[in-house]
Order: sequence, then structure tokens, then C-alpha cells
Amino acid sequence: VGLLVGGPLLSGTVDDPSTLRLSDDPQENDAVALRAGLELGLWKSLATTANIAGLSLTTADHGAFLIQVDPTVSRPCAVYR
Repeated sequence: VGLLVGGPLLSGTVDDPSTLRLSDDPQENDAVALRAGLELGLWKSLATTANIAGLSLTTADHGAFLIQVDPTVSRPCAVYR
């Protein structure tokens, strides 16, 4: 759902990665990579926290189903966006 809703919103605010060029200054490249890594880590932490909170509120059977459905549904949606 996040890719379907957020994908079109990102195209107006974030540069296409294929158009980005590295700077001649290695420290500037390191700063960009660090900022990107911190952002990715933040989103992954929030997603994992939400997943754990949601799984704690459901039965084991339903939780196992959700764990199996997530990669099955989200990967094709990411490919065909």
C-alpha cells in the first residue's frame, strides 16, 4: 500500500536515482550516503515496530498468515508500480 500511495508523491519531491551524479568531494558523498542510510534505517525501524505491535495484537495463526502474505503481495506491487 505504501508504494501505491507514496510512489506518485515521491516523483515530485525526490530526484530519480539514475540522474544523480557523484561529487568530486568524497566527504560530500559520504555525507549524502550517511543521510540516506539514516533515513532508510529510520523507516525500517518504524516499519518493524509497527509490524511487531500489530502481531502482538493478533493470534499466532493470523500472524503467520500476515508474515507470509507481506512478501507475496508487496514484491509484485513494487515491481509493477
